Amino acid sequence: MCLIIMPLLTTQTSIYPEPTEMFCTITMFFCLSVIYTVNWISLMIAINRVVAILFPYSYRYWARKRTIITMILISWMIPAVCNVLVSFRIGATFQLTEPWGACGVKVNNRIIFPLMTVICVAFPVGLEGVIYLCIFAILTWRKVRKVRRISVVASDSEMSAFRREVFVRRVKVTRMLFLSNVWYMVCFLPAPISSSLYPKQYISQPLLQLYFRSLLAMGYATIPLIYVAFNNDYRNGIREFWRKARRNLGSLMGLESERLRKTSESTKDDGRGSSTKRETSQFPLK
Repeated sequence: MCLIIMPLLTTQTSIYPEPTEMFCTITMFFCLSVIYTVNWISLMIAINRVVAILFPYSYRYWARKRTIITMILISWMIPAVCNVLVSFRIGATFQLTEPWGACGVKVNNRIIFPLMTVICVAFPVGLEGVIYLCIFAILTWRKVRKVRRISVVASDSEMSAFRREVFVRRVKVTRMLFLSNVWYMVCFLPAPISSSLYPKQYISQPLLQLYFRSLLAMGYATIPLIYVAFNNDYRNGIREFWRKARRNLGSLMGLESERLRKTSESTKDDGRGSSTKRETSQFPLK
C-alpha cells in the first residue's frame, strides 16, 4: 500500500503545475482504491480472526480457497465502484485543488460523497475495532465462566495449564489487534473525514493536508512497532531472522576469507614454482 500511494502523491506534487484532469483522475483513482481496499481487507482479516479465536473448529470451513477469494474480491470491488462513480463526477470529482495545486477530491454533493466515505472508510474501520473489542469481551467472559471449572480439575493439571496458555495467547493477540486498529483510526481517518465533511476548509489549508499526509506515513511506520511491542511471536521472529542473517553473513564472510586465503596460497605456490624453474634453467643438470 505504501509503495503505491507515496510515489503517486509525490508525483502529483512534483509535476505541478503540469498535471491535467486526466492525470488527477487516474492517480487519485488508484490511490484511493488502494486505501479503501486496505480498509476492507483489514475488516475481512478481523472476521477471519473472529472465527479463528472464537470458533476454531469452524475455521477450516472459513479458510477455504473459495471463501478467501470471495473476501478479496469484495474488498476490491466496493472501493472500485465508489471511485468509478467519482470518476464520472457523481458525488465528487478528481481535479487540481487550490492553493498548492495537488490532485484531490472536490465534493459536488454533500450526501453522496460522505456516504461513500462512510462505506469505504468509517464502516470497515469502525466495525473492525468493534469486532476486536467484542473478541476481548467474549474471551474475558469465557474466562470468568470457566475459571472455576478448570481449577477444580486437579488430575488434569496439564490440560488446565494448556487452556490457560491458549487463553493468554488469544488475549494478547486480541489486545495487539485492537490497539493497532485504534492507532490506525487515529492516523488514517482524519484526512477522509475532514475532506468529505469540510471540503472547502480542507482544500484551503495546505499545511493541514501536509500534516495529514505526515500522519499517514507515521501510521505506516508505527503499526509494525505495535505488533512487535505487544506480541512475543513477532519479537521471536525478528530475533530468529537476525540470528539467521548474522549466521549466513558470517558463513559468507568465512567462505570469502577462505577463498582469498586459497587464492593467496596458490599465488605463492605459483611464484615458488616459477622461481624454481628459473634456477633450473640457469643451472642445468649435467
